[in-house]
Amino acid sequence: MKLFQTIVNISVVVLACIACVICGVYLYFHYFVKDFTIGTNNIGNQVEIVKPEDLTQTQIDEYENRWFMEANYYSNEKNNGIELQELNFNYFETYRLEEIDYRATGMQYLGDYVHKNVTVWSDSERDNYVF
Repeated sequence: MKLFQTIVNISVVVLACIACVICGVYLYFHYFVKDFTIGTNNIGNQVEIVKPEDLTQTQIDEYENRWFMEANYYSNEKNNGIELQELNFNYFETYRLEEIDYRATGMQYLGDYVHKNVTVWSDSERDNYVF
């Protein structure tokens, strides 16, 4: 039993010394080292942010037509298809902002969607109404 108690006492002293060293290193970095980097993001083929002066007119037109939300309506005026309404959300899947991570998710509605005006009489009816 005395051997076990001695081993435990030595272990506690060693762990306390290690904790003191770690606290000392932390305090040194906290107070004296001001120019270190918290994190690094290695970005590959990123969709670049460039000055408008450096772009051609074709590139400017391409960038101006990018939106986070994009709604389209195809009326079928020529009667050669179907009437279609769609809504797309354009976004990046990762923090890297690479072209390979650029996605569009959306929904389509076939036909002519007509919103119906509903007369709502109470707050509870209004809160429960869904288009």
